[in-house]
Amino acid sequence: MLPITDEYIEREYTIAGNHLMLTSEHTAKKIEQKAKKVLGMLKRGVKFTSTQPDVTGILEKLKQGR
Repeated sequence: MLPITDEYIEREYTIAGNHLMLTSEHTAKKIEQKAKKVLGMLKRGVKFTSTQPDVTGILEKLKQGR
């Protein structure tokens, strides 16, 4: 998981020219809950890999750039 802002999104995600869309509110909520859980773990200093980027630092820099 890596944080981004709208300015870095160039276009909609497609697979073989077909737009990928989440049509289920339930699935979207599950993804958001999992992302919040991972972000919380990262803020507490949990490391998932030895080469893990500084996600919280990237998030803070993105927030400052707004």
